[in-house]
Amino acid sequence: MSRLVSLSLALATLALAACDADPVRPPAAGLEGRRAASAAAAAAACPVEGALAVRRIDPPGATTSGAVAVNDLGEAVVVAEPGGAFLWSPASGFRPIPIDSPAAINGLRRVVGTNGEVDASIPVTWTPDGGLQPLALPAGYSSGGANDINDAGVVAGWVRDPDYGRRPVRWVGGAPEFLSLEGVTYFVSLQGAVAVNDAGDVVGNVWAESFGYSLVWPSDGSAPLYIATPGLGDGGFSYDINDARQLVSTTLPVMFVEFDSFLYTPGTGFIPIGPSDPEPGVRSIYNTAAALNDAAVVVGGQYTYFYATLESARAYRWTSSEGTTVLPLLPGTDRSDATDINEAGLIVGGSGTVAVLWAPSTPATELAALADQVRALAASGAIGEADAAPLLAKLTNAARLLAEGRDAPARNLVGAFANQVRALERSDRIDDAAAESLLGAASCLTASL
Repeated sequence: MSRLVSLSLALATLALAACDADPVRPPAAGLEGRRAASAAAAAAACPVEGALAVRRIDPPGATTSGAVAVNDLGEAVVVAEPGGAFLWSPASGFRPIPIDSPAAINGLRRVVGTNGEVDASIPVTWTPDGGLQPLALPAGYSSGGANDINDAGVVAGWVRDPDYGRRPVRWVGGAPEFLSLEGVTYFVSLQGAVAVNDAGDVVGNVWAESFGYSLVWPSDGSAPLYIATPGLGDGGFSYDINDARQLVSTTLPVMFVEFDSFLYTPGTGFIPIGPSDPEPGVRSIYNTAAALNDAAVVVGGQYTYFYATLESARAYRWTSSEGTTVLPLLPGTDRSDATDINEAGLIVGGSGTVAVLWAPSTPATELAALADQVRALAASGAIGEADAAPLLAKLTNAARLLAEGRDAPARNLVGAFANQVRALERSDRIDDAAAESLLGAASCLTASL
C-alpha cells in the first residue's frame, strides 16, 4: 500500500477522533479492505497441494544464479555470480564446489565438470568427502572436460582434438576410452559425449556432412547408433538419455528461434514435445529439451514468437499423456528455464536470475520456500537482519511443529509471522511489495495447514 494512502488514513482517523471520543475504525476501502482483497488474490494464486511449486535456492550474496543439475537425493548443483559453484541440499544448505564449470551430479554426491578454459581445460570430479580429483586424459592429449556421470561413476565427456574438435570420451573406473566413430568420414563435435545413463550407454552429437546427428554408444562397446532428429533444417542434437535409451532431442533452428524438440524411443521413433505453431503466421511456440528421467518426463524451455516479437522463455514439464505444463515463476520474474529432473520428479533451473527448485507443494515445502524468501529479502537489505531473525525463528519452529504432526500450533506461528510482517510494514521497516508477497505466501500456508 502506498505510504501516501497510509498517511491520509491516519490523519482522517485523528480528525474524527478529535470530534468523537469513540474509537474510529478505518473504512473498509482502506487498509483492511486492501488486505482482504490481497488475501483473496493470494488464495486464488495458492499452489494446489501436490502441484509443482517453485522454491528459490540461490546462494547468499549472489546477484545471479542458476541450477544446472539435481540428483535423486534432491541435492542441486548451483552456479552463482559472485560466488562460483555450490552443492545445495535441503538439510544443510550450500557448500562450495571448486569446479569452474560443474555439469552433473550423481546419487553418490559426486560432481563432474571442467576446470580451466579453452586449450588448458581439464575434466574433474569432486565429492564433499574426497575433494577435487582430475580425470586422466588419453596419452597425447592435454585438455578436455566432463559433461555427465552415472551412479556407477561412468563419466561422459570429451578431449580437445585438432582434427575433430571435442572428441567423445567415456571414463570407466577413471580410465579414459575413445568412443567409436565408425562410419563417420568427417565430423566436427562441439560437445563430445553429453550424457550417460545408469547402464553406461552414452549419447553425444556430431556435425557430419553438413548435418547434425546424435550417436548412442552402447555400454557393451558395440558400434554406435546414428539417430537423425526429424524436422526442417540441418538435423538436431540430443541432450539426455535414460535407462530405456530414450533420448530428448532438439532440432537445429531454421531461423534463430525455430526450435522443435522430440522424445526418441528405440523401436518407436520420435514424437514431438509440446505445442507447435497454434496460430500459423501469428503466434508460434518453440521449445528446447534439456533432460528426461526414466519415466520419460521431459523438461526444458518454451519460447513464444508473437507478431515478430520473441516473448520471455518459460520452463516446462512434458509427458506424452499429460502434454506440456508451464512451471510457476518466482514473484517478480517473467522468464524461466528448466535444466534437469530427477527420478522423483524434482526439477531445477532458474526463474529470472535466481536458481530454483520445482517440487510438489506441501505445507513443509511452502514453509521452506517462505523462509527462503525471508532470507533473500534480508540478503538484499529489504529487511534488516534484526527483523529477519525473529521471522525466521517463527518459521523454523513452525516447521518443527509440523514435522511432529502439530498442525494447529504451527498454524498459530504462521499467524504470528504474518502479524510481525504487518507491524514491520506499518513502521516502514519493509516495503509494501515485499510485505504483500510474504503475507500472500503466509495466507496460502495457513490455508493448507
